Order: sequence, then structure tokens, then C-alpha cells
Amino acid sequence: MPLTYAAPPHTGLPGPELPGLVLGGATAPPFLVGSGVTPDNVATILGRVEGVIVASSLKRDGDWWNEVEVVRVRGLVDAANS
Repeated sequence: MPLTYAAPPHTGLPGPELPGLVLGGATAPPFLVGSGVTPDNVATILGRVEGVIVASSLKRDGDWWNEVEVVRVRGLVDAANS
């Protein structure tokens, strides 16, 4: 199944063009957002797209090369389900 994936130039950066794409319906589903997803915005993003790809915000200190922190994962999942 084809999908559309949007992300900024490198991991962890918010995608300033993403709100316009997502809100404007610039593409047909499925549409994934692949950067800038945090507990603060995940529910809003998931209300407009079919999925997210998350890495840096779940890692210790928010650095992609560090280990995943369970407390960060739980926080993101809780926020997504709220």
C-alpha cells in the first residue's frame, strides 16, 4: 500500500510545512508524520493523519543515539490515547 511520509531535513526538527499539508488535505491517505511528534502534539497530529513515526522524543535527553526511556514512551502513549 502506498503512503505519504513527511519529515524535515533531519530528525528531531519540527516540520514547519507539515501543519499546512495535514490541515490542507494536500495528499490522500495514508499519511504519516515522521518528526517533531511529542506528547504535547501527538493527539492533535493523530487526529489528522493515519500514523506517526517517533524516535528522538522517546530517547534519553531527546537525542536519537541514546536509549529509549520507558517513561517517555508511556507519556507519549498516554497523550496519544487522551
